[in-house]
Amino acid sequence: AEKATNELLVFVDADVILQEGALAKLLQAIEQGADAAVGYYDKSANEISWLSGFKNTLIRAKHRRSGEQIRWFWTALGAVRASHFNALGGFDECHFSKASVEDMELGYRLSESGARIVQVFDARISHRHLFGVCTIVKNDFRKSRDWARMIMRNSVRQSRDHSSTGPGELLALASSLVIFGGLILTPLHSLMISVSLLAAIVLGFTVSDELALVRREQGIFRVLPYLLTRVMLHPIAAIGAALGTIQGAQETSQ
Repeated sequence: AEKATNELLVFVDADVILQEGALAKLLQAIEQGADAAVGYYDKSANEISWLSGFKNTLIRAKHRRSGEQIRWFWTALGAVRASHFNALGGFDECHFSKASVEDMELGYRLSESGARIVQVFDARISHRHLFGVCTIVKNDFRKSRDWARMIMRNSVRQSRDHSSTGPGELLALASSLVIFGGLILTPLHSLMISVSLLAAIVLGFTVSDELALVRREQGIFRVLPYLLTRVMLHPIAAIGAALGTIQGAQETSQ
C-alpha cells in the first residue's frame, strides 16, 4: 500500500480466488460514490472440509446481517480510496502485529472519518482456506481476543455494527455456554438436561438464518452438526474475548 501510486487500493487475501467480474462489481460501487467496498464469500468452501464450510457459512450469515451499508472493512476482497487510507495512516500495525481484525478496525476509523463503506454481495470470492481443529481453535481465540481489545479502544456503538458482537451473537454465546455447562453438570443434577435443551432451542432461533443456509446448501442432516460445532467453539471465543477485554482495559487505562 505504501508503494501504490493509484488512487484506489485493492486488497485480496492470499487464500482467496475471485469469481469472474467480482473486481469490476467492486470498482463499480466505488465509481458510484462509495469510498470503500468489500466483497462476499461464495459457498465453495463447503467442498474443502467440514470446518472450512462451517466457518464460511458463519461468516456469510454474519456479513449478510450487516446489510449493504457497513462500518467495517474486509481485506478478503476490499477496495478503498488511497486518499482515505493514507489520511488515517493505514492499518494499525502497533496493535496488530499479525493478521487478525486489523481490517475491521480500519473500517471503523474510515467510518468515523466520514467515509462511506458498502458491501457488494455480487462481488463473490472463493475462500480456499483449509481449517482443521487446531487451526480453527487458534483462529477463533486470536480474533475474539483482538476483537475485544479493539472494542475496548473504540465505542460500544461501533462494536454493535458487526453482528459478531451484536445482541444476537451475544445471546448465541450465552446459550452455547449454558448448553456446554449443562452437559458437563448433567451427572450432578438431571435438571441440567432440561436447561440445556431450552438453551438449545434459544440458540436455534437465534441463528435460524445460519441453519436455513446450511439446510438449503448442504441438506437437513448437516443442521445439527453445524449447531453442535457452534456450541463447541463458542467457549473458545468466550475465553479469547475475556482475555481481550482485560488487555483492552489495561491499554485504555495507560
